[in-house]
Amino acid sequence: MEASTVARNGPWRHRVFRNSFTRDGELHRVRAWSVKIQFNGVRKTLSLRARDRRQASAEAEEIQQALAAGGWEAVERLRARSSTSESAGATADVDLVPKSEARYWQPRLLRRRYLGGKHELSVRVEHDGIGYYFPLGTANEEIAAARAVEIHGAVVKSGWEEVARRFPRDLTVAFHWAADPLAWTYTTIQSHPFGAPSNGDEFKQTSPGARNFHIALVEADSGIERALTHHLQRYSGMVLQFSDGMRALQAVPRQRVDFALINHALPDMSGEDCARRLLAFSPQLPCLVYSAYEDSEQLFKSTPGGVSGYLLKRTAPDHLLAPIDELVSAGAVTTAQISERVRQYFGSLTFRLESGQHDHVLSRLTRREKEILECLSKGYLDKEIADVLGISAWTVHGHIKNLFEKLGVHSRIEAVLKYLHK
Repeated sequence: MEASTVARNGPWRHRVFRNSFTRDGELHRVRAWSVKIQFNGVRKTLSLRARDRRQASAEAEEIQQALAAGGWEAVERLRARSSTSESAGATADVDLVPKSEARYWQPRLLRRRYLGGKHELSVRVEHDGIGYYFPLGTANEEIAAARAVEIHGAVVKSGWEEVARRFPRDLTVAFHWAADPLAWTYTTIQSHPFGAPSNGDEFKQTSPGARNFHIALVEADSGIERALTHHLQRYSGMVLQFSDGMRALQAVPRQRVDFALINHALPDMSGEDCARRLLAFSPQLPCLVYSAYEDSEQLFKSTPGGVSGYLLKRTAPDHLLAPIDELVSAGAVTTAQISERVRQYFGSLTFRLESGQHDHVLSRLTRREKEILECLSKGYLDKEIADVLGISAWTVHGHIKNLFEKLGVHSRIEAVLKYLHK
């Protein structure tokens, strides 16, 4: 990059950023720089190869110039040339390497706290507009980068379905206990690929009653099904598994089932439709719908609008059905019992909201901060907020930083959750 190009990129210095996420209350930042750019109605987040902010802003400006000259195809050609420029002697920057090399993935590794309390590395792999977080099973960066190469290569060669069969993925699962006010619990699990040990003996039954509790699980993704079955073993002596709604409708009414757990997105019908049809056959059968997401941020963006309140509570993966733990221990549940337990489970949070403590925190916000919080609750990006309010994206960024400090949060999702609990 020529010095004159770097000197011209002042505005872009404020638009490049490092992605971050919150896990177990801790803020983690990805080491690579990124930029969000919208052109002709298409918005993309692009990973940048530059190592520092000045070079990253210059790279972002060059991308914008390519967009103006030839659209997204021109950007693809530009980035393809940049990926091969090292072999031509243009630069020795290790970020300008193809994804088939470990050096590409090393600066993109994420250090996250996992289910067992230890720290290990993970990586987000994207291909054809789809992306997942993959635990890499090690804290060693060289080994982790090599595994990232293997995963990405498998995606390119064999597709996502084959990768789901071979590698564990990090997923957030949300259980829909009540619709309005929305009351969900959610947890992070790691999918179980074929060939991975199930470790079923790890979880002990909570009581003899739990061993007599039979669960029907309707889940099309085999990796998610295996993971959920693993964690449900503490609740049930038998988990009956069905890969689609029709199979469940044909079999469940003819078997003993105490509780049905149904994925929201089935290949042949919606989870809600499956639950309604099951209840037509078995009116006393308690049914719970759940959803699986790439991560917690995606979960929040997908929550339905128009409800009177939002109550979302994280649970441990070995307590998937936390609101009804005690009921399951007794060996039987009814829909009425579940409704009462859900009200009790979320009651402490409701009490805190009604006590006025939350309103006191929000009262400290300025009018502009409340406007920005409202935009964040709708999923707006910084540039979109700037356009709506008629201010610069950099000003929006400053307000968001102040919001984090006043609300005592570390991420946008935490800030918006506090706002929605008002």
